[in-house]
Amino acid sequence: MVDDANAVMEALLRYKAARDSIDIAPIYIPIVGNFRRSSGFSNRTDPFTGNHAFHARLDFAAASWISVLSAGDGVVSFVGNRFGYSNMVEVTHDDSLVTCYGHLSAF
Repeated sequence: MVDDANAVMEALLRYKAARDSIDIAPIYIPIVGNFRRSSGFSNRTDPFTGNHAFHARLDFAAASWISVLSAGDGVVSFVGNRFGYSNMVEVTHDDSLVTCYGHLSAF
């Protein structure tokens, strides 16, 4: 009976840790309004090198006047122009994960 109670407590603690992680994870869609997902996680031809490469991002396409929001709480860690991304903003989140918002028409 004590082992069962300990097993239940362990399961509840794992569940709480998972719920707490969801609360801070950058999991929100960063666009409000009309958009389409233009690319997802996949193997594809890299547009710069022409080689087969894994695309480890989600790309969204929207009109230039649509605002882009952060996918979660964090600190803006870069604003500027980067090769391959044009106008770009990076946000560093609490767990050191970085989300990038590229090809922006303005900052």
